[in-house]
Amino acid sequence: MLLAWDRQGNVVATLDHMVARDEDGNVVGLIDFEAHELAGGAVREIADFQSLDASVPKGIAKKYLGHDPQPDEVVILPPDEPFRIVHDQIAGAGTWPEWLGGGAHAFRVDAPGNRRPVALVHRKSGHRRERAAIEAAIAERIAKANGKPADIRDLVGGPDRPLLLDEEGKTMARLKVARPNLPIVGRQSA
Repeated sequence: MLLAWDRQGNVVATLDHMVARDEDGNVVGLIDFEAHELAGGAVREIADFQSLDASVPKGIAKKYLGHDPQPDEVVILPPDEPFRIVHDQIAGAGTWPEWLGGGAHAFRVDAPGNRRPVALVHRKSGHRRERAAIEAAIAERIAKANGKPADIRDLVGGPDRPLLLDEEGKTMARLKVARPNLPIVGRQSA
């Protein structure tokens, strides 16, 4: 997950994933924010967000385009547009090993020197989510899998399934819902 924070360290934007496209516009895969960051790339480049102009709310986009935006249509906003001004308050950006969805906005980033976040601190409760502890839990789960695929979704969530957080910013377990196995019924043709 990509996080962006303001000058006070408050999370102000998140990005779960972004697709990469070839020169013809065809989707060729997902952009690996973590790999980009570890290779020395500034994720601020992504957070300024290539998607900022692509993720403009429909009403604002229509105002500037003069029509409803098409999928993946980029809207270039003027510098004085309030939506852009809010996003221009971004002071830093970095990856985080968990998907927290909208819950990330309840945290302040602990990123010494505005670099890679080492912890997220819940603004109300003070609860710290430490990167080192999360990464250690992931490594342990992978080691225990003995070369087989390791399911780490309960540790990190996913872009389509963020972790559930309580009011103090602690991870809550997902309720296991028993779903009956429904038989597959074929239909015979006459």
